[in-house]
Amino acid sequence: MGLLKENDSYGERELLTGSNHKETITANSDLHAWILRKHKFDELINVSPKLATEIKHLIDNKLEIIISKDSSEADHIEKW
Repeated sequence: MGLLKENDSYGERELLTGSNHKETITANSDLHAWILRKHKFDELINVSPKLATEIKHLIDNKLEIIISKDSSEADHIEKW
């Protein structure tokens, strides 16, 4: 997945889909972490559907970055 930086997030897809995490996060320095359980997340979505939309946009942006990165790495390999 890579290195998470300040204000990065992890686990949005799992909150929306209920799927299990496929990666493990390990901290290499002190941090503050928020844990939001699926049932509490669902309660928040019921109160504010806009939250689900915002999280979907966050996931879409992350996917665009991943796809772009994979594409540029493939271009680099082809040129090599």
